[in-house]
Amino acid sequence: PTINSVISKWKGFEKLSCVSEYSVSVCKEGETCSEGQKVERDDSFQFMEFNSDSNLEECTEYSLNIKPVHNDIDVKGKVVKFRTLSHPIDNVASLLTPVNAEAGDEQMITVSWNAIKCANHYEVFQKVNTPDGEWERIGTTGDNFFKQKGVPCTEYKYGVKVTI
Repeated sequence: PTINSVISKWKGFEKLSCVSEYSVSVCKEGETCSEGQKVERDDSFQFMEFNSDSNLEECTEYSLNIKPVHNDIDVKGKVVKFRTLSHPIDNVASLLTPVNAEAGDEQMITVSWNAIKCANHYEVFQKVNTPDGEWERIGTTGDNFFKQKGVPCTEYKYGVKVTI
């Protein structure tokens, strides 16, 4: 996939030599599918190839439905899930900041940061604020906050890593 399209290639006639065309549709997760586009067999190429229109949404879950078309039999298709990519993001660290930590009831600490567009997940790290304190990953979340129970009278530092 790219930011707004997908290209798919497959060996369409290796195991289905009697199939000369496929119907391919793109479905946005939880919505209806696009009308199937016909992809015809061309024996001069090693692979069948489908190129979607360039109208897919950035960082969005889709499925690609590839169905062989046969006049006499209903052949089961293949569904491939994918996610479109995001635009390159420069200086992600500055976009995440500030990372805030707030102590609440019963030593519950809420760590929060700025959400990053197209983030897949965030990893949250903590270290005790001492000269020999070491960073440790305390969790992973899809949200732009994380809750963790702290130890009374202990000062922590927090860091966040984002995967896009």
